[in-house]
Amino acid sequence: MDDLNADMMDNMDMANEISEAMGASMGDEFDDDEIAAELEELEADLMEEDMLKDDPTPSSAVNLPMVPSNVLPDPMVQDDPMMVDEDADALAQLEAEMA
Repeated sequence: MDDLNADMMDNMDMANEISEAMGASMGDEFDDDEIAAELEELEADLMEEDMLKDDPTPSSAVNLPMVPSNVLPDPMVQDDPMMVDEDADALAQLEAEMA
């Protein structure tokens, strides 16, 4: 009985040692905020490097239409006197109907 009791005590001591070893920290402890800040800094550095080395709009990738070389007519200028007379007549007729 004494041998059994001694074996049980030895096993319980060994189990306690194992529990303490499993619960103890293994080396350096890390600060989550410090690691997150370092990660953000690394990501910012990588993004900056990508922005500097890559041209976001290479000239070969942009397909723009050609710009007209002739002068476009001004829609506010009426060159045709016949059109001006027709508009004036239509306006006069409208004013007469409303009066």
